[in-house]
Amino acid sequence: MNPTTAALLGALIGAVTALASAAFTSLATLYNERKKREDAERAAFVQSLRSTSATAFAEIYNFSHAMAWITSYARFDPEALDSDMVRSYERETHQTVPKLQGSLAVVASLSLTVYEQLQPLVHRLFVLDKHVSIAIGEFRKDRAAAVGALSNLIDDVNKVQDRLPPELNRIMQLAQSMQLNHPDPTQVRARNLKT
Repeated sequence: MNPTTAALLGALIGAVTALASAAFTSLATLYNERKKREDAERAAFVQSLRSTSATAFAEIYNFSHAMAWITSYARFDPEALDSDMVRSYERETHQTVPKLQGSLAVVASLSLTVYEQLQPLVHRLFVLDKHVSIAIGEFRKDRAAAVGALSNLIDDVNKVQDRLPPELNRIMQLAQSMQLNHPDPTQVRARNLKT
């Protein structure tokens, strides 16, 4: 091989190496940028899910507090329990329930899995509210019986309230583990049912 051919071959190898290096660097940069974008999307999704779950829990706490408040008066200060308190309970729950249902709808829109994990707790609250509402519905007819029924519900209300902090923690951990690029199995099932 003569010196000119060797020089040309060396230059060609250098040029190919430079092009390959530039292409590899570009591919690595694109991959890293895509990964950063996916990580940012996942972080935003998880934050939205955690935030809406927290909002739902705030309404769950409000709902349970209203029940705890009226049942506590029935148990510990029955003479203070009057028709104004009953109306206050009705107003408070009437305002809280739509907010709770709205926040649950937003949770469901982000993750049916998280929504379904909240349902047993929400169902228990609505069952308790039904019993409280039946008792206060009797308040005008038979105050003593209504106060007794409300007083009997305090232990069930307290059990639900005691479960709220660990349930909140569990739901937040579930929300944190959710993957944006790995859809909920429930959402996949729902899409499959439509096809």
